[in-house]
Amino acid sequence: MERRGLEERISKRALVYALMGVLGVTLIIGWNVSDQYTVQNRELREIKERLDSLEENVRTTARYVSVGNITLTFEAYIPIRKVPGNVITYLLGFATVSNLTKIVVRPITVNVWFEPNITQTGNGTITYDYTPSQVLEIASPDLDEFSLPWGAFPITLQDFIRGDQIDWNMTVRAEVEWMGYTTTQTSLTVVYKFIIG
Repeated sequence: MERRGLEERISKRALVYALMGVLGVTLIIGWNVSDQYTVQNRELREIKERLDSLEENVRTTARYVSVGNITLTFEAYIPIRKVPGNVITYLLGFATVSNLTKIVVRPITVNVWFEPNITQTGNGTITYDYTPSQVLEIASPDLDEFSLPWGAFPITLQDFIRGDQIDWNMTVRAEVEWMGYTTTQTSLTVVYKFIIG
C-alpha cells in the first residue's frame, strides 16, 4: 500500500515536471515568436515611412517639373448649324495642346476631357454619344504640341420645331501628369449651336 502511494506521488510529480517542461518550452517559443513579430513590425513601419517619404518627394517634385503652363485651343468645325427638327447629325472639332516642352520631365501623360452641358428651347428630345476623353503618353522631350480629334455622333434630334435652339456648351480640360501627379492643367469653353429651321 505504501509502495502504491509512493508510485502515485512519483507519477504525479512526473506529470507536474512534464507540464512544467511543456509550459517552459511554450513560453520560450512564444517569446521568440513575439520577438520576431516585434522586429518584423518595426521593419515594416520603417519601410512604410520610407515609402511615404518617397511619395511626398515625388509629389513635391511634380509641382516643380513644369516651368510654364500648357496652352489649350479648340477649333470647332461648323459651330453654328441650321438643322431640321427631326434629324441625326454630328459635331466635330480638334483640341490642340501646346507648350509641352516647358515640362522638363518625361514620360508624361496628357489627359483631355470633354464635358458637355446641353440646354435647349422647346419640347424636343436630344440623344447623343460623344468622345468623353483622350489620353496621350509622351516620351519625347522635343514634342511641343499635338492635336487630337473630338466628335459627337450620332446626335438625334426629335420633335423640335422651327425656331427652337440647342446650345451645346462644352468644357474642354487638359491635364498633364507625371508619375500619377498633376503638374499643370488648363481648360476652356466651346459653344456649338443647332438652330431648328
